[in-house]
Formats: sequence, structure tokens, C-alpha cells
Amino acid sequence: MLHTLMTMTIRGIHRNSLRTRSVAALGAGVLALSGLAACSSDDSADDADQTPASESAEVTTEEGEANPEAEAKRSEREQKALGAEEVEGLALQEITQEQFAQTGTLTEQLTGNTSMHSEPPECADVFQKLQGTGGADTSAAVGRLGQDPNIPDTAFTLVLNDPSATATDYTSAFEQCGDVQMTMDLPGQDGQPQQITYQMTNEVTGATAPEGAEDFFAVKNTSNADIQGQPVTSGIFLVSGNVGGTAIQVNAQSNAGPISPEAEQRALDLFNQQAQKLQNG
Repeated sequence: MLHTLMTMTIRGIHRNSLRTRSVAALGAGVLALSGLAACSSDDSADDADQTPASESAEVTTEEGEANPEAEAKRSEREQKALGAEEVEGLALQEITQEQFAQTGTLTEQLTGNTSMHSEPPECADVFQKLQGTGGADTSAAVGRLGQDPNIPDTAFTLVLNDPSATATDYTSAFEQCGDVQMTMDLPGQDGQPQQITYQMTNEVTGATAPEGAEDFFAVKNTSNADIQGQPVTSGIFLVSGNVGGTAIQVNAQSNAGPISPEAEQRALDLFNQQAQKLQNG
């Protein structure tokens, strides 16, 4: 079940169950992918409880395989995506189509079980925009995930997909939502709802686009909350742009504090290296 997947993927970063659920509700799409890289291999009990992908995930994958155009794009992008040994210090793993499908379903489940209110109201989808895949069709998407041992508690995802929005669409939204307060009612273990309020800042950075990249932007998010009397700070850094008709989105996510300068630079370097490989054909 996807609940098992959620527990396994996020546990590598957060062990406290309430903290886990609250962070998951904010960045479900990114965490469900990037958290896979953080899973420890010694979680044997969780491995034993793991069940096959949900029916919705299987249907999504089958539909993608039955779409010749999407399959052709995916096959071409696999050849152009960075491989496991190409990025020094960041052993990249493949994000499978099943994992893409599970991520979408997981996000829907969390959204359906979570009452969420934002101030200002028009910023309710700010984390959807920060997720990288952003709710876009992933039938032709190719992805990688990994962690840098020198940058602990931060997971990186790389996704190649069809362009779904312009940089102006994103940056104007983030500029309008520079400061956001988001309140969520999460289902508690005892059946009683747990209300958590997050104070978030979003900053469109002045990162420079590499040559040949269009619709480029980079945005940094920091979220602060008080959960069970403990301050919790997390951060996301999203780099996005289009190269030769393919969207590149790199996402760094820390669940142990704000995004570090080293993580920002690693994400930018990963984007630039992938953009260069696409240009080289």
C-alpha cells in the first residue's frame, strides 16, 4: 500500500511520526521521490511489509507504455539523462514510472485527508509549484534521485519532462507568495486532528541560466513550524528551465533545516550538467 511507501521513504529523514506526516503533507511529491534515496538498507521490517504498487499506479504505468509518443520521448530522454556514474559524489538512481505514479497517488491521498488553509488564500498551491513535477503529466518523464554524503539531510531529484508552464507563471506566483502562513489539520494517531501552522518564505533567486536554457528560474523556500513544542525548519530549492524542448527540474529538499549554500550550488551544478548533456545530444 502507498501508506507503507510513504512511511518507508520519509523515515530516512524524519523518525518522529507527527513530524513525518506534517512534512509529508507539505512536500509529498518531492519527498516520495527524494525520500527513496534516504531509505536505510537495514529497514528489514519495512521491507517485509512492502506490498506491490497500487492499482492506480499500475494503470498509470500501463497507460504510459500504451502511448507510443510518450514511450518514444521517454526512451530518448533515458539516453540523454545523467547516469549513475556521471555526477561525481552523487550516485543517481532511476525514478521508475511506478514511482512517478505512486507519487501522484500519494499526493492525492494526503490532500484528501488534510484540511489546508493559506494566507493569502491564492497561495494555497505554493507547495504544489515547489514539487518539481508540479502535477504535470509524467507519462513521458524520466527522473533520477540521489544524495551527497557531504550534504547530509538533503535529497536531490532530477526530472526531465515536457514543459508545462513558463518561468513567468512560476516566478510571478512565488513573488506574490513571498510570505505565506499555512494552517493544516492533520489526522492524529489518536483520531483527533492536529493543527499545525507553518510560516513560509519563498525567494526567487538571482541564479544565472546556463547558455541555451530558456524559461529558467531558481526559487528557495524555507518553512518554520512548532510541532509538539519543537521548532521544525525545512527547506526546498527548485531549479527549472527548458533546453531544446525538454524541461529540466532539479529539486533539493532538506528536512533538517534551511537549504544550505552547498546544496543550492549542488542543485545548480546538477542542472547545468544535465543541460550540457542535452545540448550535446
